[in-house]
Amino acid sequence: MAEALLDQRVMAGIGNVFKSEILFIEGLNPWLPVSAATPGKLASVVDTARRLLLENVAEQSRTQTPHRVTTHGDASARGASLYVYGRAGRPCRRCATPIRTRRQGQLNRPTYWCPRCQPDPL
Repeated sequence: MAEALLDQRVMAGIGNVFKSEILFIEGLNPWLPVSAATPGKLASVVDTARRLLLENVAEQSRTQTPHRVTTHGDASARGASLYVYGRAGRPCRRCATPIRTRRQGQLNRPTYWCPRCQPDPL
């Protein structure tokens, strides 16, 4: 799933930070094959990506908060801007499980996820 989000032929604009954050918000493991997701879940991923990208380019977002904010309105995040990206080994903001990281794809880019909130697809 994570590699598909970075494929600009599939959907433009998703970078490495948003890839990890979108999948966390949607509760999807980054190694889940796209074919294993329901059409409804895929639509939800696209909706979340669109919402986050729009929120992060809005004038209000630029003047009041740092870029790449994904945690808007989530009390469990306690004012933090990101859920998982760059937080390897630190506790998940939702469940306190340590965040994991592993390199993925042809470009060997780091992917961050919570193994409890985003369980293994197998």
